[in-house]
Amino acid sequence: MAIDTRFARLELALGLEAVRRLLRSTVAVVGIGGVGGIAVETLVRSAVGHVILIDSDHFQRTDINRQVFALESTVGRPKVAVAADRLRDIHPGVRITAYEAFFEVETAERLLALQPDAVIDAIDTVPSKIALIVYCHERGIPVISVMGAALRTDYSRITVTDISRTSGCPLA
Repeated sequence: MAIDTRFARLELALGLEAVRRLLRSTVAVVGIGGVGGIAVETLVRSAVGHVILIDSDHFQRTDINRQVFALESTVGRPKVAVAADRLRDIHPGVRITAYEAFFEVETAERLLALQPDAVIDAIDTVPSKIALIVYCHERGIPVISVMGAALRTDYSRITVTDISRTSGCPLA
């Protein structure tokens, strides 16, 4: 299988087999706001072949200064639809499954039925965040969970660690 030239530099850095593996992978991103939007765009630019987008929200003017997909032209539109359009523009061959839905215990099975290889949790509501982490843990799906940084100004204190070692973050 020849690799699309848009991933030529990635192939030089990682090797052909790694790029092929990325193209075969599926990653779900739950929450397509500030963090989730950047994350899913980076995944597609990094050759992930299938992304699952999950978010029930629509863009508002207050999102424009902090969310990559939020523009004057996208205000009022569903976040997953706007993201899907841009992601296809970045990589027309990407497979996108978009759910304009709220993630919770009752929707988990349906929204993650495609069994992603990994999940990025960019949810900002505690019950949904817990439901997603529990769902993934019970099924052995790796999950990267983003915690709170709102109104924090000392970004040097941000760390990456196991959730059991966190402190000072109500979401964690």
